Amino acid sequence: WKDVRVGDIMHLSCNEIIPADLVVLNSSDEYGICFIESSNLDGESNLKQRQSVKGLAVDDKFEVKKFDYMMEIGAPSTKIYHFTGSIPLQSGERVPLTKDNLLLRDCTLRNTDYIEGIVVY
Repeated sequence: WKDVRVGDIMHLSCNEIIPADLVVLNSSDEYGICFIESSNLDGESNLKQRQSVKGLAVDDKFEVKKFDYMMEIGAPSTKIYHFTGSIPLQSGERVPLTKDNLLLRDCTLRNTDYIEGIVVY
């Protein structure tokens, strides 16, 4: 994690520990869902569901190498279940970002083949 920088795009596989706070851009799940275990942060071993950002795919296919957007993200907070932001599109629309799109550092990816995400903090 010491070599990870904000703006880096990462590919993580099942059972990997998340090295930095990431916004999920893509998942192996056809609906963009992934699962994390956050026991390292809050002691809870139950799985939490997260969702990839919707509204960025063209023809329902997202390609990370074509991700060329600016992201507007709120300041880091000590509230681990609070996150807001958006991605302004050229059309003038804004794609909202919520805590459901965020994977926190030290959580573990579970029951998901892979995710692709962008480092935000």
